[in-house]
Amino acid sequence: MRRSKTGRAALAGAALLLTLAAWPATAAVTVTDSWGGAGTVSLDSGTRRLTFSKRQPGAQVHDTTAPVMSLVPFDANGDRATGTVSCKVAEASPGSARCEVVFSAKRQSIEAIFTLTAAGAIRIDPTPTLTGIAAQADFAYGVLPSRHLDDDVYDAADYPKPSRLCLPSESLLVGLFHGGSRVVALAWPPGDQTARLALTGAGKARHIEALEVTLAGRELFVGALSAPSIWQEVELQPDFEEQDTALDWKPPFQAAWKIQLTELGVPTTFRFVGDRRRPWRPTIGFYIWPFFSEGDKTLLHLHKKLASTGKALIYALEGNEQTPYAFLTANLAAEDQRKLTELHAVEHYYVLDPRPVEGGFVMNAHCAGRDQLKTTTLTVGAQARDVAFLDTHISDRVHECQWIASGHVQRSLDCIAALGEDLAGWRQQAPLDPGTQSFLDALGETLASMHDEYLARLGGETSEQMIQRIDGVGERFKALIRQDGGPETCPEILADINELNAIISLEEDQGRRFGTWGRKLFQQAGYACVESPTAAQHAQAFRSRLREHLRYRQYESPGTAGYATNLLPAQ
Repeated sequence: MRRSKTGRAALAGAALLLTLAAWPATAAVTVTDSWGGAGTVSLDSGTRRLTFSKRQPGAQVHDTTAPVMSLVPFDANGDRATGTVSCKVAEASPGSARCEVVFSAKRQSIEAIFTLTAAGAIRIDPTPTLTGIAAQADFAYGVLPSRHLDDDVYDAADYPKPSRLCLPSESLLVGLFHGGSRVVALAWPPGDQTARLALTGAGKARHIEALEVTLAGRELFVGALSAPSIWQEVELQPDFEEQDTALDWKPPFQAAWKIQLTELGVPTTFRFVGDRRRPWRPTIGFYIWPFFSEGDKTLLHLHKKLASTGKALIYALEGNEQTPYAFLTANLAAEDQRKLTELHAVEHYYVLDPRPVEGGFVMNAHCAGRDQLKTTTLTVGAQARDVAFLDTHISDRVHECQWIASGHVQRSLDCIAALGEDLAGWRQQAPLDPGTQSFLDALGETLASMHDEYLARLGGETSEQMIQRIDGVGERFKALIRQDGGPETCPEILADINELNAIISLEEDQGRRFGTWGRKLFQQAGYACVESPTAAQHAQAFRSRLREHLRYRQYESPGTAGYATNLLPAQ
């Protein structure tokens, strides 16, 4: 797959599904210890088996039908275990079983502690000699999920030379197995961990052979499932545009299924909905929702601003207790969960502080409010007996425009400035390795374009200048309605209303475009950092700042709850 991170044709879709089977309430872990004889120890939850063997390095993970992957420790030198020296069952109960294992490696022994729970989750605890774990398998894609924004999807074919890709450490990393029937997730609490993808092979045989996570003194959790159609790859075609296309896929269970398509050059996530609908969005207008069901069919409908070439992946991250974020929160401590889920609120800028008037409130939704202001002004004709009403009405619109200028405009300018300061500060940290230099150059170029377009849409005004202009419009309007001019004053009054409406409309359009730029930067940081561990650390900080800012925006991503709630179709 080719994505926009290096200017190549963008991958139209990306994502994953992880789901852990619904374990029976009576599930229990059984232990088979034959280390003294056959040289094996097996922990079995009924749906997952974890086996240690003298003949193999690492822990072998099986489901009910076949091997899934190997969990191989590596040391501080990056050397993976080459054999298993000893395995001791340290604790066993119906709820879980724990083994203390010693592995051989190139330069030293590596000690590790593995636990299998009755729910099928695998826990690896740190030791002084254990640096990290490599989950080895033949992966089609590696996925860096983002709960509220858009996922980064890594295809080994996009990286013909490097042996490893360095990624931001964001507590969840997922591998999609070839064939669409297996997935694995690695989850860990916030800390100083690092995440990487190990690549091997050449040409068509190029693939991701391992997901690697350093423990950094904290525990790591591994969850896996094998089932048909857990994720689906869709080859997009030009004739998909502006018509319904039936897909050979149906949801295997209820969850927040989604597809990531490329809209206006930026990968954008759309939720799977249960019927055809036609929403509206700034700069996009009315369009048919692209991913929905009709009867027993799953349909894809690409409007003209969605790319109709490349590949898209169907997946689910949440919406069911058996999805990746449920797996993450089920295994992490409450405090660690809080750190990962604090971005939960949305500040809806279209619902402002309503101003009470006799008998109720002045309209506080800007679309209805601005239209009603224009209508009532035309109808009333600025008669003196309606001055109080029009005073309140215009004050509400002025209040909204001031909020836009002092809140959203200034916050966006502050965000752009802070991101620029981050990049400038990292440039001063000499010496810069080539991967970090490339990372800074790529993000710097995108941020500069974002800054220039944003200022152009503001007409070159600062937020302070905009507030002064807004105040002037409000005062001029109030003076006009006090004149005994009759209907002939309406054109001047409407000119003031239109000026305020333009600011509100600008915010809708500017907010949409700022969100598009922000999401592009967010994803680009995850792709541009892969050549350097230092760049990956910077990318994590960069994405964190962007994520915090975008939580306050509207029209960011039409299919993700929390960031564009008003655009998320009801499930």
